[in-house]
Amino acid sequence: GIVVSGAQSVVSVEDSFLSDNVGLGPNVTSTPLFALFNSLLSVERTELSNNTEFSGQILNLFGSTTSVSRSCFQDGSSGFLAFVDNQGTLTASENFVSNTQSTSCPAPGNRLFVEDENSGCFTNGICEGACDV
Repeated sequence: GIVVSGAQSVVSVEDSFLSDNVGLGPNVTSTPLFALFNSLLSVERTELSNNTEFSGQILNLFGSTTSVSRSCFQDGSSGFLAFVDNQGTLTASENFVSNTQSTSCPAPGNRLFVEDENSGCFTNGICEGACDV
């Protein structure tokens, strides 16, 4: 997967394929796209396909900012399709999702999980939030 970590860290993923990856299981923190510690991750025109056994297809933790546009998620499974913690920001536009299963925010419906302010899904095990667009 692709990890961006640390304040002022910036990673741009464009015109890429992340396919046929197997994570550590939905209850272990693992993901093809990971933004950590006030970093910036930009994903554009990227296909994520057949990625399974991850806690999320995109995880945005500890105040990071992620944007995903014109990208495709298909034939995958994870705990979350996309997750943003209570300190971060995740924006998405013009994305395609097909046959991608998630235990939180399942299809049909909104697929981005936004953590509540006093929650700590990946820090204290209390995972509260809402599914958003």
